[in-house]
Amino acid sequence: MLLVTKWFGTFVCDDDGNVVGHKSFPKEFEAIAKRLERMEDGEILSEEKGLIKSVDLKNFSVFERRLERLGGVLVEERETDLSEHEYEKKLLHEAMIELSKRKMKSSVRDDEHVVQAI
Repeated sequence: MLLVTKWFGTFVCDDDGNVVGHKSFPKEFEAIAKRLERMEDGEILSEEKGLIKSVDLKNFSVFERRLERLGGVLVEERETDLSEHEYEKKLLHEAMIELSKRKMKSSVRDDEHVVQAI
């Protein structure tokens, strides 16, 4: 079994690559941006924890280091066809813009604007 998280959701696939369980993310760019940010920070998403419990995964593989903390064994990434579950690319585009805005805001402190003005 394989636990995979993409920008549109979390999936459990069997050894042949067939989806046996999934939790899709909300179709809102803000929600997707928030999850992408948490993933970049190395956090485990509630969808990932929930899917492991609902499918009752014991031995599984993962492609991401952050998911090893859930008990997965890190393996080299291979092709998985999740296209039937994927959202429109426009939604990814909007989520990436939102994620960039979040990063810009967090990188600049409030007092920096005052310092730059002086």
